[in-house]
Amino acid sequence: MATEKSRSGGPSLLPRFELLAEAWRGNRQRISITQTPGNDDSDLTVRIHDIAVSIPSHISEENKMSWQAYIDTSLVGSGHIDKAAIIDAAGASSWAASAGFTLKPEEMTAIANILSGNAAAKDGAFADGLYIGGERFVMTKAEDRSLYARKGNDGVAIAKTKQAIIIGHHNKDQIAGNATSTVETLADYLIGQNY
Repeated sequence: MATEKSRSGGPSLLPRFELLAEAWRGNRQRISITQTPGNDDSDLTVRIHDIAVSIPSHISEENKMSWQAYIDTSLVGSGHIDKAAIIDAAGASSWAASAGFTLKPEEMTAIANILSGNAAAKDGAFADGLYIGGERFVMTKAEDRSLYARKGNDGVAIAKTKQAIIIGHHNKDQIAGNATSTVETLADYLIGQNY
């Protein structure tokens, strides 16, 4: 596949997203990928059903990722997430976070342990709650790569990639399903980029 260039001079992400879209079309018929002309902050928009996630143009394939750009543009910028964080898959460090959304080391470790298949950590979170940013959430679902939890009308969607864990928080004015789709779409993209 020839490497196309984006307006920012880096490789275009469109060919990779076209492959991703083709893989998803079997299960999800309403997917589209578009380049946004004249907008250097968002070269691509990935739309699955009615959820759109913008991918910043300045993120290259050569490990020059701006994790904060994913927070600001792809997650919070979607309008479906009000605050977010990206931590490493081991739960040892925070790579980026929304202002005022700080996870404690023990919270990051607990999330990483659950997503690594630690049955005791998972059972403990179902019994005692999952703590995110100092707040207790009731864990509602745990899958191989994803966790979901609620606190009243607020909630979190968490997805693990090869190297990172994405945590997206939504408030009472946002739809949980849209927040989940936003987090999962970014996770799928990062996995496709070997992250």
